[in-house]
Amino acid sequence: MAKLIQNGEIATEETRVFSYQTDLNSILKPSSALRFFQEIANEHCMFFKMDAKSLFEKEMMFLLIAVSVDFYKMPKLNDEITLQTWSRGVKGIQFERPSRILDKNGEVLAVASSKWILANTTTRKLLRPKEFEFFNIPSYDLGYDLRDKKIIMPPDLEYVGDRVVRYSDIDYNGHVNNSVYADFTLDFISDDITKKRVSKIDIYFHSEALLGDKVKMYVKKYDGTYYVKGEHERGVCFDARCELVDL
Repeated sequence: MAKLIQNGEIATEETRVFSYQTDLNSILKPSSALRFFQEIANEHCMFFKMDAKSLFEKEMMFLLIAVSVDFYKMPKLNDEITLQTWSRGVKGIQFERPSRILDKNGEVLAVASSKWILANTTTRKLLRPKEFEFFNIPSYDLGYDLRDKKIIMPPDLEYVGDRVVRYSDIDYNGHVNNSVYADFTLDFISDDITKKRVSKIDIYFHSEALLGDKVKMYVKKYDGTYYVKGEHERGVCFDARCELVDL
């Protein structure tokens, strides 16, 4: 369970990198990092009764709009790490939340910034500021403000295949969990990435992917950056952008 520091402004939790969270090179997968960020964010919200269970009782849920992560150094299998997250408050209808991973010596290994909205669990309609005046999580700012916004995609992306949404992709909100889109992205990059690691990844969410959806995947490498788009029968599902570096 996370602990609160900085007068409740920052949630922090110590853990380690488990085998099922790593890739063939025994380093943390980006999707595993997103799961870390998701869980500690929920635990931070739990202190203020804004976690998934508490919101569901109000027929509300948080939906991730965009997330960006910079990996300075990838944690490895069995590394002891510290997770931290905090709220930057609300701007309009968006809740801003940075997070980071530190090693056991306090060195920052990865930083993330994300934007969320509140929606009705049944209608999926966005909630307006007057409907979440109960938001009481204290805000804090360590200066992390990455690229968590719409991604400008290059033209002429190439269709590379379909990804059918299966049982294992779905979370308690009934849609593909946000962390899975990092796997979608990396699985469809055509170049050999077994000797590389992600240094930056951005994901922007347009619409939910549901059980049974066939997500058509499009990819293009442009100016050294990989761009990935997923579309289902209802329109664009997500856009992503990532940069790789040699191990």
